[in-house]
Amino acid sequence: MWKLTYLFSLLISSFLLSSCGSHKDDAENKAGPHFSFKGMEWIIGQWRGVEGPSEFTEEWRVQDDSTYVGKGVFKRDGNVVLEEDLVLDMNFGVVMYVVNIVGSEQGKVNFTMMEKTDSMLVFTNPEHDYPQNIIYRRISKDSLSAELNGVSKGSYQREVFLFKRVHSGV
Repeated sequence: MWKLTYLFSLLISSFLLSSCGSHKDDAENKAGPHFSFKGMEWIIGQWRGVEGPSEFTEEWRVQDDSTYVGKGVFKRDGNVVLEEDLVLDMNFGVVMYVVNIVGSEQGKVNFTMMEKTDSMLVFTNPEHDYPQNIIYRRISKDSLSAELNGVSKGSYQREVFLFKRVHSGV
């Protein structure tokens, strides 16, 4: 009798362990669409844009096979107005764009990659005040645009920054 009870306990334990694992996988799969870093290499390097008295730069480098790290700086009349630490990070197939504004108490803001093509990366965070979307578009080998858009104070806003490559980084 004890053998039957033991076998039944093993069977139930195995079922419970396997079902717990699948729920975890389901939760991870629902975090966002799954992408790889393959085809995103075009963003690596140093980028610079100028518009009137404003200069904006971004620099991206590969940290490892699932992380790119970057730095964004916005200057007006030569003075730093905004500095950001940027990370593209992949966990369980979900690519996150993480922004941390240097000197801000806001903390890190996460955007989930929702679309990727050979020439476009789309990141979204509908809960963020502004922007809710960040879109990188590869215009050519040595130029790209970064678009910020969403609703701010009740109205739709859109900003587009044009960058030229300063250094490839690869």
